[in-house]
Amino acid sequence: MMFKRYNQLISAAIILVCPLVVAMTEEGAALACSPSATLGDRQLRDWFQGHKNGCWEEFYLWGYRAYDIGLTDDSWHPWGYHQACDIDRPFAKTMVSIGLIAYGLTDDYLQQWHSTGDYISLTRATASRFHSNYTTEWRNYQGESLGSYNSFSNTFTHTCKMNEGFGTFGVGNNSAVIRAGVLVHESWHAWQDKHGYSVAHADGPLRACTVNVEGACDAFWPHAVSAFDFGQLHTASFTPTGTPLDFHTPYQVEAEFYCDIAELSRVEVPPIERDRARLESNFLLASTFINVAPYRCGSTRPW
Repeated sequence: MMFKRYNQLISAAIILVCPLVVAMTEEGAALACSPSATLGDRQLRDWFQGHKNGCWEEFYLWGYRAYDIGLTDDSWHPWGYHQACDIDRPFAKTMVSIGLIAYGLTDDYLQQWHSTGDYISLTRATASRFHSNYTTEWRNYQGESLGSYNSFSNTFTHTCKMNEGFGTFGVGNNSAVIRAGVLVHESWHAWQDKHGYSVAHADGPLRACTVNVEGACDAFWPHAVSAFDFGQLHTASFTPTGTPLDFHTPYQVEAEFYCDIAELSRVEVPPIERDRARLESNFLLASTFINVAPYRCGSTRPW
């Protein structure tokens, strides 16, 4: 089953498609669909890669293998695979987002929804307690999807829209934290697939979910911070009749990741990324859940 992770701001944003034409070469298409890196991208790169003169070779070699960014699929090649340190290309920007997942959080045990180790294990393409191996590919997709997970082929597809430069809030999807959030979201579909749950979303609008888009709605399962110890995000609990108690859906785990970045990231994470994370978390919490989510990023977290 294919699920497409739609632009969260579709109900309010001007939707842009990549201005590509059939006559373009792959390289020309890549440039047309690859706006320059944002200030947040550059600041993050300078932080966790700056001590390597802006190109941390060891990290890139680890990341492309762990996240399968061009390792088993050559669709990444015209999108910066051979210019891995060019921060204006999708490959390097994806690596910056992986770096945000790996280095961005303080791991505040008392307050953080989930640990860095959980988020890394979840989003890696290699098999883990969360999911089986999957392949990561890039597609010059001109629809509304930022990314998708195909449970038949175990493939996570990144799309052009993960690098668009415009949106309702002036940042659009060309944001390190948005790309990181999509990695979290789509990888949770792989968790669903491994554990026998449907990877489908409900279509909106539906009850409290107000986004009028196919596949825009999830259930929200309220839980306390203490419900998932660090290293236990992959678990779930149920009542004797099988009703979920402590459980996650893709939009929920994405919203929790954004709020962790917004409120509990290291001081080196740029304010523009923290602010966008809070905005995105609260958009998801207010608009994409079938039942009312009783929490907003910025309010006191239930312990």
